[in-house]
Amino acid sequence: MKLGRTKLGRLIRSRRIELGMSCQELANELGISRHSIYDVESGKSSLILRSRRIIQLARVLKLDVSQLVSARQKIRKGKRITASTFGGFLTLKRLELAMDRQEVCSDAMITSQLLCDIECGRYFPSRDLLNRLTKALGNCVIPPELIPPASHQIGKLKKVTKRRPTALCRFVTARRLELRLTQQQLAERLKVNRVVVTRMETGTYHFGSKFLEKLSKALECEISPDLIT
Repeated sequence: MKLGRTKLGRLIRSRRIELGMSCQELANELGISRHSIYDVESGKSSLILRSRRIIQLARVLKLDVSQLVSARQKIRKGKRITASTFGGFLTLKRLELAMDRQEVCSDAMITSQLLCDIECGRYFPSRDLLNRLTKALGNCVIPPELIPPASHQIGKLKKVTKRRPTALCRFVTARRLELRLTQQQLAERLKVNRVVVTRMETGTYHFGSKFLEKLSKALECEISPDLIT
């Protein structure tokens, strides 16, 4: 197996050796297996592409997040993520600030799924949401050339309005954020897949009576009958 065949793999391996760390020591710091480190350095694994791991790796290797961001080979639908698109700009800015999606979602008061849609280019935010996002990202300035014409923005908004969050959906999101829970953490409380929480918050999940009882317990509050339609 040829180590360091990607730019990111070479950077991680060379920096690890420079710091005098073994694969096992780096694995222990990251909370993953030694074989995962081998796979990352050889370019066989995409584990390191996750936002939290990038931030954690930068801390352990004493590197700037931007160095790892520029070196990584992140591909989305066959295209490298760059700052040349609106979603790519937000993604790179978030990683440069060493923020994961949940932190941005909490500050901007949006769901993780919505932020994912924005970063992937499936949704362009309204002016109010755009202001909240830029504020959450350190009051960054969006290059004018990355903002599509109003007519294109409307088209993208229509494409995503298939999801219709109800008052109950909005309550679940607000309460989860109030408890400072990620979607994954709420899913673990409910003993369901995280996708279920995403569907709950975007209006594509049917709430049964028994499930509502579990949800009330997980959110540590009573759910008003007025929210249940």
